[in-house]
Amino acid sequence: MCLEDRKMTNTEILRFIVEELKKTELEWNTNKELFELICDPIPFGNDRFEKRKKAKETIKKFFDKAGVSFDAKRFDSLVKNIVCGHHEAQYRDELLTFLDQTARENKISIEEDLSQIVAQIPCKQEGERNYKTHFSNWLNDITQRINSHQVKKQLEQNFYFPPSLWTKGELTVKTAIREGVAKFVAQRTTEKDKHFETMRQKLQNSNTSTFQKEKEHITALEQMNQTDTMLFINQNYPLQQKFSQHFIQKMALVLYQKGYYALLANDIFPALDIHIQEQKEFKKLRAHVEGSPSVGNYRKAFYILDTITTDDPMEYIDIRTEAISNYRRHTLIYATLTKEEKIESIQEIIGFYQHVFTFNQTYHYYPAINLSYMLTLENLLLENKNLQKNINEIYNKTKTSIYKEKSSQDKTQCYYANITDLEFLLLKERANPIAELERYLDMEVEYIPFAELARTQRQMLFFIDTIKSLYGTHTKILDTMHQATEVIEDFMECSARI
Repeated sequence: MCLEDRKMTNTEILRFIVEELKKTELEWNTNKELFELICDPIPFGNDRFEKRKKAKETIKKFFDKAGVSFDAKRFDSLVKNIVCGHHEAQYRDELLTFLDQTARENKISIEEDLSQIVAQIPCKQEGERNYKTHFSNWLNDITQRINSHQVKKQLEQNFYFPPSLWTKGELTVKTAIREGVAKFVAQRTTEKDKHFETMRQKLQNSNTSTFQKEKEHITALEQMNQTDTMLFINQNYPLQQKFSQHFIQKMALVLYQKGYYALLANDIFPALDIHIQEQKEFKKLRAHVEGSPSVGNYRKAFYILDTITTDDPMEYIDIRTEAISNYRRHTLIYATLTKEEKIESIQEIIGFYQHVFTFNQTYHYYPAINLSYMLTLENLLLENKNLQKNINEIYNKTKTSIYKEKSSQDKTQCYYANITDLEFLLLKERANPIAELERYLDMEVEYIPFAELARTQRQMLFFIDTIKSLYGTHTKILDTMHQATEVIEDFMECSARI
């Protein structure tokens, strides 16, 4: 029997429509919208909301029982991130950190396992799985009722089918369905683009006077000290109700360059919409801030970096190196380890840096200098007589990337290439490394990004503190590194007064 002669059953027609829809660029939830037009809505999502409500109420009861109130807005925001975000593991960790900090600050002990309760909050992926199950059940149900006049009529309207479709042969029916689905998708896409463009413009655009006022605020913030900046934020809290998201983004960049990391972490980042926080470049900024000494949330910085994906080998090296560095700080500063366990951790971290350093035989200076710091720590603890040989070998492999980026037009890349070269001088214990550092800072004062210089100082201070805690005796490298941090501190203080 040829296709034109064969008649399709009504159930086969419905399922063919679904198969054609799956081939389109429409998201799966558009199918939900479509079939809700055809007949009864799908019972979707009620159990998720009940689970979320129950978990929130349970957590609040613990704190109410202890007579403690906490930042309800912050709590609701963190729960919403779990429900709506794409990285629920990170968001669950953030919520647990918030609850733990609240408990510690109020000196209360919660016997219940909060992690088990937080785990009950349903995430976005769970919602998608639940929906697909509901949709499958609904489709089985509707195929039992496809013969109803109402369902057929709705299909004809949505897909521009002729009433005679149900009596035609298979070839004619499939052709009509493909054409009807194409028209439906085109109409839905056009409507969606038009509506979203309208909303986008209304959300992003501000009137001329507001834009000018925000521009003036940014100029003023660039001149403010930290006390005045905090006063400005407090006077305009909550920021997201007073200013546009564009302004808050600009404000974040200004405060980052000035090194006001605690302000960023506590007041600015929470005021930004989730879609901005999820942007790759903003994730990097957040990771820098969370991993700074004034914030010290190294675990959170690691998780943020772990969510960034890239196909660029150099970006991969940067992200992985910074992630390892935050893991290193968390492990060697916060984790309760014996001296032997810390030595094992240092050796483990050396392996992590070694992997990134040799990745694609790139031999970039960023993982190289971090690897050299850790080898120096290991040497002080285990007296590795091949240390200088090892560092010289690393430096020789790294020189190409250092010299290449010293001539970069990018101010930050140029700075890091130069400062890494100087750090190698310190670690190799060459003559007069401090004089070389002072000469570089004096000559390049106009081109040195202060936020990045502060990160270099942080690296050295971490090295000094780790030596003191593990080695416990006077060393030449400790004296030299301490002098270097004082030179950087003096330079930043003097430059700030100019």
